[in-house]
Amino acid sequence: MANFTEANQKLSVPYLSRLEGSCIQPGQSLHIRGVLLGEKFELNMMTGSKDNDDMPFHMSFRRKDKTCVMNSMSNGQWGKEERKKISLKENEPFDLRIRAHDSKFEVFLNQKELCEYDYRQPLTSISFIRINGDVELNHVSWGGKYYVRSDFASVGFAYIYIHPSCQPSSNCLPVPYEAGIPDGFSPGKRLYVSGVPEKKAKRFAVNILTSSGDIALHFNVRFDEKVAYTIVRNSQFGGTWQNEEREGKLTLEKDHAFDLMFVNEVHSFQVFINGNHWCAYAHRTDPNSLKGLRIEGDVELQGVHVK
Repeated sequence: MANFTEANQKLSVPYLSRLEGSCIQPGQSLHIRGVLLGEKFELNMMTGSKDNDDMPFHMSFRRKDKTCVMNSMSNGQWGKEERKKISLKENEPFDLRIRAHDSKFEVFLNQKELCEYDYRQPLTSISFIRINGDVELNHVSWGGKYYVRSDFASVGFAYIYIHPSCQPSSNCLPVPYEAGIPDGFSPGKRLYVSGVPEKKAKRFAVNILTSSGDIALHFNVRFDEKVAYTIVRNSQFGGTWQNEEREGKLTLEKDHAFDLMFVNEVHSFQVFINGNHWCAYAHRTDPNSLKGLRIEGDVELQGVHVK
C-alpha cells in the first residue's frame, strides 16, 4: 500500500498530492482522517494540479446544511449534483474512505457506508488529490488492490494473489476466504483485513494458519454472546482447541466498516482495531511457521493484504 503521509501528522491545508506509480486500479482506497474546524471542506480527485483541470470526483462536506454534495467537472463544466445527508460536528474527528470499483466509487464516512458514485470520467484519468477548506488533516493514504484466490495451491490452500485484471461481480471478496501467504507470515510482517460485519451478524473469525493447517491465532468476533459482545482468541493444534482468551471490550459494530491489523512479532501477535492497539496474543507455536489465512462468518470482506 502506497502512503502519501504517515498517520497522526498535522498536514498543511490546502493539501495537494500526486498519485505516484501506476494508474488507479479497482480495489484501491483513499483513506483520510482529520477534524472539521468550521463550516465545510472539499475533496477533489483531479486529472491535473490546476484549478481548471477536470475533476472526475468532487465532494463538498457542509456541516451547517448536514449535506455532502458530489459532482464531476469536465472542460470547465459541472455536471448534475448528487447529495447525501451527513452528520459532521465541529472540532470532532472524522474518518473518510473512498474505494474504487469497476464502475463506481464506494464512500464510507465514520465507518458507515455513505453512498456510491458512478464514474463519469475514466478512473485512470485521476492523478492528483486536493483537499481544502475548514479542516485539519492527520492522515491521507491511497493503496490496496483486489485480492482473489489463484488457480494453484500450496500447503492445502491457495496463495494470496493479486490478479491484474480482476473484475469481481460484487464489491466484496468471497467468504469463507482461504489463501496462502507468499514467503510466509514471519516476524516483522503485518496482515491487514478490512470489511463490514453484516447487519444481522452473529460472529466472524480471522484464522492465521501454520503450514500444517493448525490455527496459530483464532480471532473470533462474537456479537451473539448473551453476557456481552466479545472477541475470543485461541489456538488449535491437531484438532484440539487450547485455552481461550476473552479480555477486552468489543469495539466493532455491525454494519460499520473496520480495519484490523495483525503484527507478527517474535514473541506475540499485536492486534490493532481501527488503528488502535487492542491486545497482544503470545505465540503458542513457532512464529516462523505461519503460511496461510482463513476468514469466515458474517462479514463482507473488502480487502486483505500482507506487507
